[in-house]
Amino acid sequence: MMHVLNVTFRLFSEKEKYPNLPSKMFTSRTTLLSFMMNVRSTIALTEECLNAGYITVLSGKWNQDPIERFFGIVRSFDNHPTCHSWLQIFRILSLYNPVKTVLKNANIDNQDDRLRILVSYKTCLINKFRQCESTSKEVKESLKDKLLKELAVRYVDNLPKDVNSDLTIDELVYDLCGYLLKTRSSVLDCPNCKSLLQTSEMELPADFAAADYTLARTHGGLKLASVAMFRTFRVVENVVIEHFKSASHIYVRDSYQECISKISLCNVMPVSCEDHLDTLPFLIMEYLQIRFHFESKRLRNIELSKSRINVHAYSKLAKVS
Repeated sequence: MMHVLNVTFRLFSEKEKYPNLPSKMFTSRTTLLSFMMNVRSTIALTEECLNAGYITVLSGKWNQDPIERFFGIVRSFDNHPTCHSWLQIFRILSLYNPVKTVLKNANIDNQDDRLRILVSYKTCLINKFRQCESTSKEVKESLKDKLLKELAVRYVDNLPKDVNSDLTIDELVYDLCGYLLKTRSSVLDCPNCKSLLQTSEMELPADFAAADYTLARTHGGLKLASVAMFRTFRVVENVVIEHFKSASHIYVRDSYQECISKISLCNVMPVSCEDHLDTLPFLIMEYLQIRFHFESKRLRNIELSKSRINVHAYSKLAKVS
């Protein structure tokens, strides 16, 4: 085959020497070169597999059409999937295709057999779900214990005010602290913890500008975080901002754990009583989850805006041409 392809390529390259050849070849030069490259790659991979001890080589598995078809199906669900949506789509396709094949294309006449297959899938998925939930719980507990152990030796009575701090970020961090107290209200069950975490408008300092945005929006229903909680989470936010500055953080597999490790090295103020020392690590982890959610949405919006700009530019070029 390679001999035939080489001869064809030589004739294709030297058409002026052979006047009897047709003016148009059966394929283009680019297609011919690509085909020759694929054949050479197949031969080289086959020889490598056979030399490594394999008896047979399934060369059809090297075809890229199935994976292109799979990505096409994924894009039909979501043209710009995030990590979470990609995993969800992958699970749906991994379950839907086998079940559809078994129930529609298989030679099963008995309805009980079909139900047995579905029950088997359900049992498998439930067991995997329980396993993932157990693993996730263990990871969360280990991260919480790590934070508690590291921060316990770094507690300080007061954190200095950053004179160069961005007021807009201060207001958003303070508002997010109030959101944490509102949605994770279990941390306020202890009266001593509540006195350290929550405050009232009358108890806020007169020059505390970080609360202006929250006070302007509240009609009595928003939670007001204490100054100690705000300054603690302002330190956490500084770490998060520095972490997100790196463009490669979206490619790090354990980016959340890495950010937790950086936060564990910071000095913070205690915002819970001695009986509930795990309150601060819990709130920090919840705060970090919210920030990662915002960051994923920001990056997705950037990618969507780029694609929309390209589509708009191509449409204008099409009209001009």
